[in-house]
Amino acid sequence: MGLLSAGTSVQTNPDTNSKMKAIFIYNFARYIEWPKEYKQGNFVIGLLGDSPLYNELSNMSKTKKVATQSIQVQKYNSDSDIGKCHVLYIPKMNESKLSNALSKLDSAPTLIVTESSDLVNNIPGINFVIINQRQKFELNKTKVENRKLKVSVTLEKLASKVY
Repeated sequence: MGLLSAGTSVQTNPDTNSKMKAIFIYNFARYIEWPKEYKQGNFVIGLLGDSPLYNELSNMSKTKKVATQSIQVQKYNSDSDIGKCHVLYIPKMNESKLSNALSKLDSAPTLIVTESSDLVNNIPGINFVIINQRQKFELNKTKVENRKLKVSVTLEKLASKVY
């Protein structure tokens, strides 16, 4: 399944985009290489706060795996609850907690996924954007690799912008 196979027109309503974003996050997981110690146990996708994406990812976790790892979806009610996870999704409504979340994770090999138009080229990992009414993403390759994660050439080519 190609990362952009779901590139059909979407509306900006978060409910309609949640399925699309879940597919993107799943594919991000497939196109990032984690350090050896993160290739054991469950593949944890964390969400900071409430998001319709939680249900979509939970449904996906019932049938999909990342390599050999089962997917576990973890909701964090506050930035102080954040634990070890492979991917941390921070919805726009919680972007004010981004700085604290980054501090909590320190340099852990966690892919940070946001959805803020205010971040411009200062995104901490991957940032969802809408371009021409289509769901796309921007990639800050340097910051992702600073977290000891390896970005595949495929993921880099599919990003709307790479910083």
